[in-house]
Amino acid sequence: MALAIASALAGCADEPERFLVQPAQRGPIEATVSATGTLNPVHMVEVGTYASGRIESVEVDFNSPVTEGQLVAKIDPANALVRVQKAQANVLSARARLRGAKADLGLKTEQLERQQALHAETTVSRDRFESAETAYTQASAQVEIERAQLAERQAELEDANVNLAHTDIRSPIDGIVLSRNVNVGQTVAASFQTPTLFLIAEDLGQMQVNSDVSESDIGQVGPGQLARFSVDAFPDRVFEGRVRQVRNSPISVQNVVTYDVVVDFDNSEMLLRPGMTATLTIVTAMRENVLKIPRRALRFRPRGKKLAASKGSLRRLWVEGEGGEAEPIDLRVGLGDDEFVEVSGAGLSEGDAIIVGYLREP
Repeated sequence: MALAIASALAGCADEPERFLVQPAQRGPIEATVSATGTLNPVHMVEVGTYASGRIESVEVDFNSPVTEGQLVAKIDPANALVRVQKAQANVLSARARLRGAKADLGLKTEQLERQQALHAETTVSRDRFESAETAYTQASAQVEIERAQLAERQAELEDANVNLAHTDIRSPIDGIVLSRNVNVGQTVAASFQTPTLFLIAEDLGQMQVNSDVSESDIGQVGPGQLARFSVDAFPDRVFEGRVRQVRNSPISVQNVVTYDVVVDFDNSEMLLRPGMTATLTIVTAMRENVLKIPRRALRFRPRGKKLAASKGSLRRLWVEGEGGEAEPIDLRVGLGDDEFVEVSGAGLSEGDAIIVGYLREP
C-alpha cells in the first residue's frame, strides 16, 4: 500500500505544472476614483423674516411650486401697524415744530433788521442790537434742529413701513418648497437670529452631487471629468454628470481629510431627490483601443525560477510558450482599472496567453 502511494506521488511530481491564463485583449480602459456623496439642489435659499410676531397664515406647503415675490406666509401686522401710525404722528409733530421754528426765525429776522436800521441811526443801544442778533442766531439754529428732527422722524417712519412690509413673507426665487418649518399660530422671534421658515430650491431639473474625495485621490480629479453614480432608490441605473468644481477647503473628520468635489447632472426626469446618497466613480483618464492584460498578471511569479530584476520602468510579466513553459516578457504599464491594466512594448500581441496563476486540478 505504501509503495503504491509513493509511486503515485512520484508520478504527480513528474507531471509539469499547468498555468491559468487569460488572453491579452484590445479595448478601452479608464482610470477612476471612487467616492460617496449627497444629492443637492444647485441653488437653495433659506427664507426667513426680520419681523417678529404670530404667524397669521401659511400659503404654501411641502413641494409647492412658487414664483419670485409670491406670498408664502404672513405675520400678524397689528404691532407693525401701530408702529407705523406712531411714526406718522411723530412726522406730523416734527413738521409742525419746523413750521413754528421757521415762523420764529422770520420774526427774529424782522426784529434784527429793525435793530440794524436803528443802530445805524444811533437811536438804539448796541446791547439791544446784539440781543436781537443773538435771538436771530438762536432761531436759525432751532430751524436746523427741527429740520434734522423731521428727517429723523421720516427715517423712523420709513423703517416702520419696512418692518410692516416684512410681515408679508415672500419667495425670493422661482422654485419649489423643500421644507416648511412654520405653522399658523406659531410665534417667531427675530430679535437675536433670523429664523428659517422655508427652504426653497430653485430648480430640481438641474442638481449636483457634493462628494467627498480622499486627499490621496484628489490630485487626479479636475473640472470637466465624467462622473458616473448610482443611488439606492434605483440600483439598476447608472446616472452621469460632469465635475464642475474641486473645492480647496479641506474637510477633516477624525483626522481623515477629504475634499468636496461638485458634480453637475441633469435631473429632467425628476427621479432623483435632494438628500439621496450617491456612490460615484469619477473617470480621471480614458484611452481607447489599447492592449490590456488582467491586473492579476502583475502579481504572478513562477515557482522554481530565478527571477531577474525588471529593467527601468518596465514590468516583468509571464506568457505561456508553445511548450507550456512560462516565458518572461518586459512591458511598460499604463492606465489601469480594477481588473485590467494597459501595457505597451515589443513581444506581446492581442490574444497572447498571459499567465495569471496556477491551474489547480481537484
